[in-house]
Amino acid sequence: MPNDIETLWALVAGLLLLFTNLGAVVMLEGLTRRRSALTVSARHLAALSGAVLGTVGAAALQSGRFAGSDIVTVDFGSSDQLWLATCTAILTTTLAMAGLAERSTVIANLLVGVAMGAVVVPLVASARIEDGLLASIEFGQASFIDTSAASLFALSGIAAFVGTTIIGPRRGRRGRDDAVRTIPGKSMPVAMVGGLLMIPAMIGALGRPGDEWNDEVLDAALGVLVGAGVGGVAGLVFGSVLVGRASLVPALHGALAGAVSTTGDPFGATRFSQGVVGFVGAILALSSARYLKRVDIDDPVGVVTTFGIAGLWGAIAVGIGSGDQFLAQLLGIFLIATFTIIVMGIIFAFLRILRLLRISTEIEVAGLTP
Repeated sequence: MPNDIETLWALVAGLLLLFTNLGAVVMLEGLTRRRSALTVSARHLAALSGAVLGTVGAAALQSGRFAGSDIVTVDFGSSDQLWLATCTAILTTTLAMAGLAERSTVIANLLVGVAMGAVVVPLVASARIEDGLLASIEFGQASFIDTSAASLFALSGIAAFVGTTIIGPRRGRRGRDDAVRTIPGKSMPVAMVGGLLMIPAMIGALGRPGDEWNDEVLDAALGVLVGAGVGGVAGLVFGSVLVGRASLVPALHGALAGAVSTTGDPFGATRFSQGVVGFVGAILALSSARYLKRVDIDDPVGVVTTFGIAGLWGAIAVGIGSGDQFLAQLLGIFLIATFTIIVMGIIFAFLRILRLLRISTEIEVAGLTP
């Protein structure tokens, strides 16, 4: 049974994850078009609601509350585990669906939320823990490590990539000359506020059931902020090199990618190594964002790169310095990515076949908000 301090830390960690979600909403509002402002938030709420229903419903089914017998799927364990699992599912799902902003339907956000909350996020989360499936696959004496949330951030980015590929870009993404263009958001300062809200709230990703708040957690939290700071600097440099001046959007995405990159094993890393990992993660995210734009992957918030690429790098970086550990990290990420691509591909394709994934052309051209 967790003691009072452990329970309090689980509560605070979950609230911080929800606060990260709040930052994501604000950032989404700033990076999308004014005409779609109100319904973008409504779809975000639908994804959130679906994630809650999916996670809590799966836990209830497993405990036999809604069924006549136990259904063995994922061990949600105690209340603090279920609380953190629900908050994690909310953040992962809403980030994934943010990549489909301005063109996905309410029902699609709700159904994807249920599927991710009930199946995808719990299975990945349970596989990556100390006694999970991935830990049982060893290279020498090494097995997959993700003590925080890098693989879960990667999951959200991979899901967003699959969804954006299947749903297609927003109307107006291509100009009259058929060239891919950037669709400006309505308020960059609002997006900046959202990003700044997300960075300190990512400390909630350090929460693990049974943990206490101690110096180890404080060091890990500082490592996240170091990664964000170095990533922000990388974004400023990146923007200066490309456009000749420091730019807000690269700096924002660089800071977020730097923070995400440090969540692979923040408890076992030095601040210097966290800074290096954050810097590399920011550069990888910003570079891949330019490539995805060229191939017309339309991700208004940058979830695919800022969370997906940075999360993948954060998990892989744990193995640098040890050949066996590096192979274990690569295999773990490969299995998580493969599972996510297959399951989310089936879900998004099924919704598209049923014409439930994307709003009609008339509504999208006219604008989602009346």
